[in-house]
Amino acid sequence: MKILYAIQGTGNGHISRAREVAPLLQQYGELDLLVSGTEAEMSLSQPLKYRLHGASFVFGKSGGIDKWATYKLMDLSQLWHDMHAIPLKQYDIIVNDFEPVTAWACRLQKVESISLSHQCSFVSKNTPRPKKMELCRSVF
Repeated sequence: MKILYAIQGTGNGHISRAREVAPLLQQYGELDLLVSGTEAEMSLSQPLKYRLHGASFVFGKSGGIDKWATYKLMDLSQLWHDMHAIPLKQYDIIVNDFEPVTAWACRLQKVESISLSHQCSFVSKNTPRPKKMELCRSVF
């Protein structure tokens, strides 16, 4: 079985999880790894099959996304090319850990994928939520 594991590389959290998940996936078949994003400082012990520029956000000094810096960092033509060039149909299973290029590629190429991230749980109506949403209040 051929497995593609696509990992968000804009920070260390997804890479850290992948260091634990990748060896488990290798038990079930031939595993190819894809990382997109430019901000991760950690690496994986397995070799990467694909390393993509991806879509990374730049955070400003006040904590929000710096839209102008993010726009300057993005290479939209490369992003478009990557979404169409990833050979998804050669894989039996695609596991996506909040990685946007492969997620969009799956949608464009009409290929199903398995999402592996806490963000995907919010798609389900069965995910527990508070009855009343309140803004976080600072104690400082």
